[in-house]
Amino acid sequence: MKVYKLFSMMVVLCFVLNACLKSEEQTKDVDATKQISTPTYFDGNRNYTIAIAEAMPAEQYSFRPTDSVRSFGEQMMHIALSTRFFMDTFVHGEEMPDEEGFAEIRKIEAETGVDKAAVIQLLKENYDYADEVFEQLNQTQLDSTFTVAFDPKSPEFKVEKAFDFMREHTSHHRGQAVMYLRLQGISPPDYKLY
Repeated sequence: MKVYKLFSMMVVLCFVLNACLKSEEQTKDVDATKQISTPTYFDGNRNYTIAIAEAMPAEQYSFRPTDSVRSFGEQMMHIALSTRFFMDTFVHGEEMPDEEGFAEIRKIEAETGVDKAAVIQLLKENYDYADEVFEQLNQTQLDSTFTVAFDPKSPEFKVEKAFDFMREHTSHHRGQAVMYLRLQGISPPDYKLY
């Protein structure tokens, strides 16, 4: 009887192992973008960033802790514009702006950064754009490479790294914006990973 139970358990184990291996093989055949691509791929990043933008009263969008840094609204505009910049430059290979182009971007950040509604609208539009860009890429495109044009020592990065850069950059500036809220006595929204 013990031998029969042991044999039965081994048969069941073989079936389970075989099913797992087949599942793993099927997963390998699926395009990697489809594994990580969901309607909510950027939603945690987007939703938390927009919640931060919404938490600051419109009349405080020009607040800056010191003259040498961006205002709150400029921080949020910088996130919005940079989101598109990462897609256009690192994914689509468009040319980097020259110094005049960067001066124009800083001007837009300053002028539009005082308008809460415009900032939030641009954040939403550019996150939508990042989602669209991501959804259109296949694994071959994600595996293609780019270099960071403003860094002469830049290694080659896979295009999928552009999305990591975008999230990291957003986190950096969003963290500053959280401190701006606190300096105004405003409790920031609770952090949400997704």
